[in-house]
Amino acid sequence: MTQEQWIEHIETVSGLTRPEGENGCQPADWHSAYDLHKYTDPGCTICKERRATKRAVKAAKNKRMMYSDLGLIRVKGALGGIYYE
Repeated sequence: MTQEQWIEHIETVSGLTRPEGENGCQPADWHSAYDLHKYTDPGCTICKERRATKRAVKAAKNKRMMYSDLGLIRVKGALGGIYYE
């Protein structure tokens, strides 16, 4: 689930447009609409997918940072695999 897909989901659920540009809603209204959606539908599959994606991206970022702190370099192998040397 990409961020763009998730934002479109929140726009359709809340009826508000994202708080960007001059046609967008106020950020406080956007956050309150999201909080209301979380409260009224805690089992929303689309929001669960987004949270899983965010966790996976954060874990991958931490792993890459840990390897780089150890002095290892991320390398793509000849067959497409990724390893550190």
